[in-house]
Amino acid sequence: MTILDGQSPAVTPYQSHELLKLYPWLELTEESFDYCQKRDGPYSKKSLIIPRSRIEAILCDVAKNVISGALSLPDALKKGQEDMTALFKSYGYPKPLHFLP
Repeated sequence: MTILDGQSPAVTPYQSHELLKLYPWLELTEESFDYCQKRDGPYSKKSLIIPRSRIEAILCDVAKNVISGALSLPDALKKGQEDMTALFKSYGYPKPLHFLP
């Protein structure tokens, strides 16, 4: 499931009557596979592939900092931008990414 972005490689769990009783949205999840687009991460021929979990961890930290009140939204976004730039640089991406103006 980790390799497949959290989705099961088998269709059986999405059609299990027992699981559908507990998790009725599984039926909708299976249907959504038909029209979902693959999420592609950043890629450069001269750089390593950044694990999606590392990117998502930074995004989660931004949300946690704002929700907990640890940082204001602008400060949390600025910290997230700095963390993301450092992450990309550590994987060999030469151009810094600028999400904020």
